[in-house]
Amino acid sequence: VASNCLTRIDGMTRLIDDTIAEVRSLSTQLRPPAIETLGLAAAIEDYRLQFEKRTGIDCHLGLETRKHVSAAQKLVVFRVFQEAMTNVARHSDATRVAVRLFAHRDTVHLEVEDNGKGMPCEPRARQHLGLLGMRERAHQLNGSLEIASNGGQGVRLALTLPLSARSTEP
Repeated sequence: VASNCLTRIDGMTRLIDDTIAEVRSLSTQLRPPAIETLGLAAAIEDYRLQFEKRTGIDCHLGLETRKHVSAAQKLVVFRVFQEAMTNVARHSDATRVAVRLFAHRDTVHLEVEDNGKGMPCEPRARQHLGLLGMRERAHQLNGSLEIASNGGQGVRLALTLPLSARSTEP
């Protein structure tokens, strides 16, 4: 009986340890520590390295952020970037993706462009959860998200956020 209890306790301990590791992983995915400690450009660069290693897709970065971007804006830019890269990996059949992050006057811009097969043009085909989530993130900070695709010629995603943006959330 005692050995059965010890076996069960050992199993529960492993389950608790695995759960803690999963919660830490999810927490890191929700707010990557690299954004907080190193900044947005470094977080994007770190993700790019992982993306290239995981997918084999060549990724070129142009990161020019000299203006102040708020913590909320950094998180939205990073999440839109992350979702765009996920879409490239899953759907595009691309061999190359170019990412530009820059500030111009009173706005910050993120552009992600791939050389893949493009997206269907039917409006309904564009209403996937990932795309809706990116649009909602942009909207929360009074920004915009444009997606352009010519069949067979890749996809270009452009996020624009006003630098003085206030969240529309209460």
